Amino acid sequence: MSQILSSWKEIASFFGKGVRTVQRWEHNLGLPVHRPEGASQNIVLAHPDELSAWLNAGHKHAMKTVLLVEADPTQRTFIESFLSLSGYDVTACQGAEEAMTKLNELERLDLLLTGLDIPGMDGMDLVRRICEARQQLSAIVMSTDTARIESLRQDKSSRCEFLCKPFNFTELQKTIDLCLGDSSQTSVRRVLHFPSENASGLRTAQAS
Repeated sequence: MSQILSSWKEIASFFGKGVRTVQRWEHNLGLPVHRPEGASQNIVLAHPDELSAWLNAGHKHAMKTVLLVEADPTQRTFIESFLSLSGYDVTACQGAEEAMTKLNELERLDLLLTGLDIPGMDGMDLVRRICEARQQLSAIVMSTDTARIESLRQDKSSRCEFLCKPFNFTELQKTIDLCLGDSSQTSVRRVLHFPSENASGLRTAQAS
């Protein structure tokens, strides 16, 4: 019989993630943890077999790590929140220099999600640099510059997928699934629409 895990630290170690990440999984994705009756809410127990079953039952995307590079602070916050609520392990930053620093701190990286217009470097140059360091990495590039996005899409040598702003999070999730080959991703609960000019006017609608 597998040993019962008796703390958030042990549960996090089981997945190779941080404590806050697995706590978020419990809150948003139903990670199976147990609290003894009458005990403090800080006391949690988990069975490794139940955790493995949860992971295999459509939550493998929860192990994916995303590096988000977005210059606009409002859009960065909303994208990061969406990805975190969907279970991804997200590292967010504003520009190229910070992204390269974060890259060196990440043991694993599955997806780069970046804007074209970011401080310090063109987004496509950032993709090339990071993909040189992480050769199996998938990348998505976002921009309001529809003409350039369409031009980049014609480049068959590109390793990227592209998203034109404004987009909603259903489109983002489908593009992520395409990049990561994750057909098991559960449907999102909300769709956030990005206005092309004023990100503070975000509209929220229930996903169909």
